[in-house]
Amino acid sequence: MAFTSTAVATNSSTATLVVQAINGQGGAPANLLIYNKDASITVYLGAADVDNAGVRGIPIPAGGTYSGNLYSNEKMYLMSASGTPSVIVQLNRV
Repeated sequence: MAFTSTAVATNSSTATLVVQAINGQGGAPANLLIYNKDASITVYLGAADVDNAGVRGIPIPAGGTYSGNLYSNEKMYLMSASGTPSVIVQLNRV
């Protein structure tokens, strides 16, 4: 099992690649946890075309978290509603 944790700065003008899937043993998905450290800014999680209007992306509110699985070759991007908040990205390959 491999576990990584990274701080990532986001912005409101371009989507930021935050994680790309790395296969676990036997092609198992990687477990993903994203924590929005900011006290007031929402970030949006999605594909490369994520936007900060909530049209294409899942909102992670200030202080909120997202958890899910990543499969082979999947990439996740973030864009903030404003400013440059930081998030913590944790990836666990099983």
